[in-house]
Amino acid sequence: MIKNSTDTQSPQIPPSKTTSKPLMLGIVVGCGLLLAISLWFGQNWLAQQNNSPLFAPQAGCQLPQQSCLASDGAHSIRFSIDSEELSSHQPLPLQVWLEGFNPSQVTVKLQGVEMYMGENNATLQLQSDGSYRTDIQLPACTTGTMLWRAQILITETGGMSGSWFDFEAR
Repeated sequence: MIKNSTDTQSPQIPPSKTTSKPLMLGIVVGCGLLLAISLWFGQNWLAQQNNSPLFAPQAGCQLPQQSCLASDGAHSIRFSIDSEELSSHQPLPLQVWLEGFNPSQVTVKLQGVEMYMGENNATLQLQSDGSYRTDIQLPACTTGTMLWRAQILITETGGMSGSWFDFEAR
């Protein structure tokens, strides 16, 4: 008599409850450790961000129609865009005036507020009138008008500080 291969199945051994408890305990402990490590790294990252404070600009500024001011009492940043029309693929002449700083470098970081369009960074150059200038170009946006943020970062011996200024461009 020839036996069918389906007739010779090995018996199924039911899973032991004692083996699944240590496995579940290991998974729970592992997840707890991962959470604790993530929280520790997150807290350290936030602490590093607070070492380079940005102070808020005054409300109600309308770039490019007027320059905008940000101040923390001891320092001030005045920012302007010297262009009537703000649009993509056109050079934007940016100008910054500083008070209370002794900068080794002044940079601008442009990024979309409502949509990630990458970052566009430039170093501003000291001018004879004491201001800092650069020309920078916005990437193309196919949605029409877009809100942009120019983050002005001032590097000094003691660290980095600065502010941000929002504006709309086509």
